[in-house]
Amino acid sequence: MGDMADDLERTMETPDEPEQEKLGPTGKFPDGKLSPDDEGEINLEVSCGPGVVKLDFGIQVRWIALPPDGALELAALLAAHAGKATAALEEQAPTILKSGGSPS
Repeated sequence: MGDMADDLERTMETPDEPEQEKLGPTGKFPDGKLSPDDEGEINLEVSCGPGVVKLDFGIQVRWIALPPDGALELAALLAAHAGKATAALEEQAPTILKSGGSPS
């Protein structure tokens, strides 16, 4: 399996980068068909904005399955985007709220 983080990461912070792969199904089954309802590999996009992390699968998705290393890579990618989303939200917060005070 390739570096999933490189395959997944496309953020709102870099909108000028060309889209690397089309979102949605690829028609491939890299680990074989796992169950009768397995619809195969899917390209997704992870992005973030102030206070939100978004996963875009390009289609409706019922379930996903990942090998353990892939799950860890996705978890790390989501955590990194969560940090960026939190920082972006804090940048937008009024100064009085940032300092722990309350608005008058």
